[in-house]
Amino acid sequence: MKFRATALFLLASLGACRPAPTPPERTTALLTDEEKIVRATLKLLASDGKPVCVERETLGGPLSIWRTAPQGRFQKIYGLAWFSPRPFRPPSQPALEELGSKVREGENYNLAEPVTRRDTLPASVQTHLDAQATELAAPQVHVHPVIIRQEWVPHGVVPRWWPAGEKHKGCDAQYVLSTIKSNAHAAFISVRVGHWGTVFALAPHGDDWRPIAQWGTWVY
Repeated sequence: MKFRATALFLLASLGACRPAPTPPERTTALLTDEEKIVRATLKLLASDGKPVCVERETLGGPLSIWRTAPQGRFQKIYGLAWFSPRPFRPPSQPALEELGSKVREGENYNLAEPVTRRDTLPASVQTHLDAQATELAAPQVHVHPVIIRQEWVPHGVVPRWWPAGEKHKGCDAQYVLSTIKSNAHAAFISVRVGHWGTVFALAPHGDDWRPIAQWGTWVY
């Protein structure tokens, strides 16, 4: 009996020394579709192993530029089309304050331009994505905002709200994701960072979403 009591005491002591169990991550089932879409986009952005600092609130419409691009030379200048999705990493660009200072001093400064991509998706896929985007770009289709929360973002993503705060986490720039337009078959979200912008198309994948295409990059 004494041995048993001692053993129970030791087990209790060991249990007390163990660290508290890590709270389980928020499961996919507990996320809204819009949160899943944002999380899938962030997972792609961070898939090259580099950190991503992102504004906590989604801002702006996802298809505003896509909708107006064909009306002028914009689409021809940037060779905009749908491509395979990949991490979005513009080169280092000057801050707005630096650009403003150069303009006031009469200096010319050219922002880095995106390299033209040649890996366009097949024509049939282009047509399908354009049809989906046209349907969802209509003004009467509501946008869905999302608050990006630390408890469900992928590894390597840091939600931050203050300007220039990205340097403290090794980020090169602050990402801004747009609100979302979606239906049961497709979703669109735009991403802006370092004076570059793009649009990602996503599709349902089981109980989740995954990026399936990326529109060309423009400079703003």
